[in-house]
Amino acid sequence: MITLAEHFVTEVQEALDNLPINQSNPCETLDSGILMLEQCLNEQVPIKKLSKAKQKLSHKPWITPCRLKSIKTKNRLCRALVHSGFSSQKAYAKYKKYRNKDTHLLEINKKSYYQSQSCLVAMILGKCGSSLILL
Repeated sequence: MITLAEHFVTEVQEALDNLPINQSNPCETLDSGILMLEQCLNEQVPIKKLSKAKQKLSHKPWITPCRLKSIKTKNRLCRALVHSGFSSQKAYAKYKKYRNKDTHLLEINKKSYYQSQSCLVAMILGKCGSSLILL
């Protein structure tokens, strides 16, 4: 059984074997070789575009997979509450308590993320000899 890596290597070797060598202009040969490598790479490992939701999420590194699970649970509780027509006080109290807890933990995660980033910046600036320290 041939693995993907082995298949990629054989395709690159075949592409390089079929590469026309231009003795008079080596830059042209190099450019065509790079183009062939890029084509092989794009065939074997295509670049997958992120959805808009995942793009937004990538800009919020404090939202971990655990946080996402918690947010989904909160949304599920909200849907159940709306589906019941807000008639159940018990469901409303459960949703409200979970929502407040989730929001509080999200704020803590965000704050700790930015504090760790500012500490990192302070350490980098401290190593560079700068007198500016961010906290």
